[in-house]
Amino acid sequence: MISSKVGGQLKKFVKAVPYMAGAMRVTAKLARMAYEHISKYEYIEIVAAHDLRLIQIPEYTNLFCGYYDVSPFRPNDPDYILIHATNASVYSLPTIHTKIDLLLYQISTAEWRLLDSTPAWNWQQGSRLQWIDNCRIAYNIIYEHEVRCCLLNVDTGKKEILPIPLSIVESQDKIISIDYCALTAASEYGYPGISQKSCASEVQVYDYRKKDLVTVLDWKLLGALARPGATRQHINHILYSPDRSRFVFIFRYWVDNKRLDSLIEYNLNTKKVREIIINQTVSHYCWNDNNNLFAWLIIDEVPGHYLVDIEMKKVDFVSGVNDGHPSHIFGARYITDRYVGSRLGGAILQAEIIDLNNQSIIPLVKLSHPAIINSANRCDMHISLSRDKKLYQLDSRHLYNRRTVLIGTLPPLKC
Repeated sequence: MISSKVGGQLKKFVKAVPYMAGAMRVTAKLARMAYEHISKYEYIEIVAAHDLRLIQIPEYTNLFCGYYDVSPFRPNDPDYILIHATNASVYSLPTIHTKIDLLLYQISTAEWRLLDSTPAWNWQQGSRLQWIDNCRIAYNIIYEHEVRCCLLNVDTGKKEILPIPLSIVESQDKIISIDYCALTAASEYGYPGISQKSCASEVQVYDYRKKDLVTVLDWKLLGALARPGATRQHINHILYSPDRSRFVFIFRYWVDNKRLDSLIEYNLNTKKVREIIINQTVSHYCWNDNNNLFAWLIIDEVPGHYLVDIEMKKVDFVSGVNDGHPSHIFGARYITDRYVGSRLGGAILQAEIIDLNNQSIIPLVKLSHPAIINSANRCDMHISLSRDKKLYQLDSRHLYNRRTVLIGTLPPLKC
């Protein structure tokens, strides 16, 4: 362990010697690449997956869909899927100085079309690219030095730039925003290099049919929930209930490198904020119905999946399975991903179906991913479903130094 005094002297030496800092960065990058190179790659085990198809486009090194909470499948025609595409190195950290292409890909024919490019992206959530309806999409761009939501009609090419950034589409006429300055400063989900003009602690809803902007809440008021010494405060993962009557999100901060989360509900009918879970660990979740979440949490140091009754503020432990990104299929069944092997020497990830009725797990496919030094470059599967719940997609990095997309058909499940 290097003492703080010695560490300070080393930093002064590095700054004083010309090119030393750059040389050390290059050396560290080469060491990381070498370490990832010897990781276990190109391993795929199809367990119960149906019609698994690998999407690759020769013109691009890396393809991915994005975060699991929005489906890239076209709502009424899941043969079409939205994809992020780039030739940037998988070792690179995105900034607003590097654009990513947004594609519309047809699965059955392998034909694709460039829709647009944007500098507002990251490896985990992309540009928040998502469908509004069967012909319009929404995603983030940089417009006049600010993060803004762009609407695009994929059939006509007509664009509209909205006055707020995009977190998630509420319906066919509204979107909701998030504070990307706070998100960028605290996590890998932001857009490094954005202007302070993009800062807005107010969560806002914009009705693009009525051209009406409404402030819902100021998330910084939630700072009262934080313990003394809190740093890197932000909110993330806004998710609407199916009937759009409420949404939930995570208020997150750190104290002495320990992460603490609160699950917050905002009711659009009563205009009230409620704290559902306070100062625990809230990771990923999905709605079962209008009142209940399926979530991966750590409550009083007990990790696992929980059922959360938002109305009653009731939290029930249901499974000790590792963290993943769940999506609700139907009933008590969910599709999710998780690490099932050591992250050292190449991680093994598994796509699976969890059935709470009989406490069973149906593995679909296992993949190898490289051991990652910088977690911002990781490639979680981020599984999402088509609207008809017949197809699923997952992001993969099982091919050496390439991100790819896999499309599968859900196996038959009894009601």
